[in-house]
Amino acid sequence: MKKLMWGCVLTVVAGLGLAGCGSLPPPVEDQGVTKAVMERLYQDELIRRQVLAVSVQNGVATMHGTITDEALRLRAKSIVQSTPGVTEVLDETSRR
Repeated sequence: MKKLMWGCVLTVVAGLGLAGCGSLPPPVEDQGVTKAVMERLYQDELIRRQVLAVSVQNGVATMHGTITDEALRLRAKSIVQSTPGVTEVLDETSRR
């Protein structure tokens, strides 16, 4: 009987370990982060005139497209980096 009880306890403890304790916030989904990034970029009067897209995967945002000058590229990168859920920015933009 004691062996059965300990087996049940270990199963429950292992299950809690695999499932997590629920104290950590749920991960932010990439689609939501992508949407937030694009909204923030569109709100910027100068950036919205650029040909720019951003994709997010596991918190890593990749900027694609063309930007007219270096100052605007840095501005866009700063907006992307400061968006909640973005942990890193990869810049694959080019200048027109």
